Amino acid sequence: MNLNDAYNELLEIIYSLEPGSWDLFGRRTGALLHSAHGLYVSGLPPPQSKLFLSHSLDERYFSIYQDYYYKVSVLYPRLIGKVPPAQVVLDVNMVDKDELHRSEYYNDWAAPQDFHHACGVWIPIDENARIVAGYNRSSRLGRFTPEEVAFVQSLLPHVGRAARLTQKLELGKAAASAGRIALEHLEAAVFLVSRQGVVLETNAAALRLMRNQGTFRLHAGRLHLQLNQGQNFTDLVRKVLDSRTGTSFMIHQSDGTMVQAFLNPLSSNVLWSSSPGAVLVVQSRVADDLASLQRLRTAYKLTAAEERLLRALCEGESVADYCNRTGLSRNTVKTQMSSLFSKTNTSRQAELIRLALSQTMLRLRSAD
Repeated sequence: MNLNDAYNELLEIIYSLEPGSWDLFGRRTGALLHSAHGLYVSGLPPPQSKLFLSHSLDERYFSIYQDYYYKVSVLYPRLIGKVPPAQVVLDVNMVDKDELHRSEYYNDWAAPQDFHHACGVWIPIDENARIVAGYNRSSRLGRFTPEEVAFVQSLLPHVGRAARLTQKLELGKAAASAGRIALEHLEAAVFLVSRQGVVLETNAAALRLMRNQGTFRLHAGRLHLQLNQGQNFTDLVRKVLDSRTGTSFMIHQSDGTMVQAFLNPLSSNVLWSSSPGAVLVVQSRVADDLASLQRLRTAYKLTAAEERLLRALCEGESVADYCNRTGLSRNTVKTQMSSLFSKTNTSRQAELIRLALSQTMLRLRSAD
């Protein structure tokens, strides 16, 4: 398999967010580049590292590297100190060949493993950690080619994004900024997405949906959802951003239920988002239908007819479709709607639905 053919396969691997996906990613890239590959998480600023995965890299050598050889390495401090983040660099571009071959690091650590050519990159994950990736191979295979370097470079935006999602899933890192902390405390699932539908940020509830629900899937970093009437989620995001107007819609879940979602344009001055895009909020909490309906009906003194209308609206049914299904006239439904507005102190349909969902956590079902 050549590098171009492998690209999409590797994207699928890293965005699967499965426990073994990083190891598989390391093995595939190491094999493609005919090299030993190490990926490790390093703290800032002290270079104390934890091996995340390795391919053809002896963990004993990594252990002694962590204990001692990082201190005398001629490559590591220059990679971190002088090379910009997310930029793949060859060893020959970091240090003179003669200086490298005279170093204790090379003679006692790299050469015994037959590591004579290397390239590396570092990617910041948050203010406390970074991922460092290194590829090493023997002299008989020669230096890394420009094509190979470009291939690794093309993967880096996806590696960084998937690493941040993995960090939240597996390491439970707390977000640093007030905006992210606020997201984590929301009970609804929140996705910040770019114009192309790429997930830029999530909160804990959104990660649970991606982990437990087959409905919320990432494909090459993009969020794919099953919407009403065959709508495309990315097209919907672009429409919202172009019009600067939010919208609400229903999402069909893999278990046959439906959930209400709200998509709104995000201001470009939101500091805790890497770029302006849209925010998708998904109502993720549900409760027992009968108990919820009873609380709703009791709280607002709704009639049975008003209760049925409100449930239909929360399930995504339009007023016209509700009239057609029930055989009620538009005037009758309009009267029921006016009564609902009056009893709930709302004035718009979207406001009424938000109130009902937030107060009763209705379980939404697709129409029979």
